[in-house]
This record gives sequence, structure tokens and C-alpha cells, in this order.
Amino acid sequence: MLAFLALHFSETDVGSDAGAVDEEEWCLELLRKLLLTKTLFFLITVLRYSTRLLACCTILKLILLCPARKQENKRHPALVEVRLGWIRVSWPVTMAKTWSLRYMFTRLKLGMDETFAQMQTTTATLPIAVQKGVEAYRKELTKVIYLSGASMVPALNAKASTDPSAVEKLLIRLFPRPSFKDLYAGDTVALQSPLSAEQQVLVRRLAAVEGEEMVSDDTELASWSLPQGHCWVLTEADTFKPNEVIDSRSFGPLPVENIIGRVVYQCQSPTEHGPTSNSTEAMADDAVVLDAELDVDSFCSKDSQTS
Repeated sequence: MLAFLALHFSETDVGSDAGAVDEEEWCLELLRKLLLTKTLFFLITVLRYSTRLLACCTILKLILLCPARKQENKRHPALVEVRLGWIRVSWPVTMAKTWSLRYMFTRLKLGMDETFAQMQTTTATLPIAVQKGVEAYRKELTKVIYLSGASMVPALNAKASTDPSAVEKLLIRLFPRPSFKDLYAGDTVALQSPLSAEQQVLVRRLAAVEGEEMVSDDTELASWSLPQGHCWVLTEADTFKPNEVIDSRSFGPLPVENIIGRVVYQCQSPTEHGPTSNSTEAMADDAVVLDAELDVDSFCSKDSQTS
């Protein structure tokens, strides 16, 4: 019988806040779904490489070890316990910043996804797959970019409608392996232009995703469906003619692999800033990332408004 894999997190300094119960139940449900879909493949792969099942504990231990963070916050120790059948491994983890369980599981999922993806290749060995997973887990989930031009007015860089030199600072939630499990119609996304060999980054609205029916304004053209793994992105501004914009009207359906991430926060000035309007699902998913990685005062400071 295949061993059952489970994780149990407990923080010694967690208070009696009522929200902690809901958060724990949410995390356990997420973990249950993740294990149901991936545990079998993972164990078979480990056996294929003739590695003991104890290697699973090692992988999870490496992924869960939090990177050193330069923070002034008081250090909070936590106990991480991994059970694999009759094997139980536990060790203390000291984090420079206390992360919510939802945020920790979000990073854990990225690390595990990268490990599994590497295992499916014909060239990667188990140690390399583990190393890639650890690296993915330890990376920050966000990055900063600057948007110029009026292509996304009024949603982004609104001042560009009257000031061509206006620039808005954006915080992007990165998706190393983008898929429509994480991206939704209505999201504002950063993407690599398929028309530029220099990897030009554009910001566009995700208007439709794979499988959705596309209907043209031209009644002579038949409707069609977006192919699998592709989406339709558009600019926001309505002051441009279709032949003057760079979006799906000029380059067609966009491969999901071209999407870098989702815009989650925008700042025009120290007094004009806030979360970016995205789909309801996306804003709920991104809230935990913003809470963990966004320092509003630093992000919106006057000195940080120029690249």
C-alpha cells in the first residue's frame, strides 16, 4: 500500500484569534487536494529513481526551510513536522518574518509544481528537480515594473491621457509557470510581446481565455473559439484605432507562456495608489501575497517613483 503523505504545521506563538481556525481549515483542504492529485505521481517517480521514500521528507524539508530575511521583526520559531507512513521527521524552523499559512502554502505549491515539472523531463535527475523546486520556493512572488504610455488609460497610468511623460509604478505577482488555473478573464497582466525580439513587456487586460467563443464586429466573419493554451488580451484606452494598438487585434491569440504575471498594485504618487482592479478570484488569491510582500510606505515613497 502506498504511504500516505501529510504535513502538519504548528506555530508556538499563534494566538487564539478566531480567524486562525478558518485559515487552518483552508490550508488543510488545499493540502488535501494537492496531495490527492500529486502524491501518487511523486511516489512513483521517487521509486523510479530507486530512491528511498525518506527522500520525500528531505525534499519537503528543503522546500519548507525559509530563506534568511533582513527584517527588524522579532524572530519567531515554528515547528514543522513531516509524516510519511510510519516515519515522522520534525525540526524547528526560524523565520525572520512570520508568514501566514496561506502565503506559506502558496510558496510551497510553487516549489512542488516546479519539482514535479522538472521530474517529467527526460534530462533532470531527482537532485536537480529538488534543487529547482527549492529555488522556486525561495523566490519572491512579486516584482516592480514601470508603465508609460496611455494604452491602459483609465485603469492604469491615468495621467498619461494629458501628460505623455507620465509613468506609473506597478507591482506584479509573478507566475513562473502561468496557467489558466491562476489567471482569469478580467485580470490585468504583464506579458512579453510576441512581436518583439527584445522581450518587450506590455501590460494588457486579459479579455478571454482558452475555449471561449470569439465574435467579430464584422458580421461576415464567423465566430471561433480560442485554442487551448491561448488567450485574448486588449488595451483599455478607447482613443486608439485598432491598427494603432499592440494587442491581440494585431498579433492574434497570445500563448499563456508569454504572460509574466498579474498587476496587483499600482502607484501614481505617494497619495494616489491602491490595489489594481482584477477578477474577483484573482483579487482574493492575491490578497495574501500583498499582505506578505508589499510595504506600502516603501513602495509609494517619493524616492521610489523613478526607475
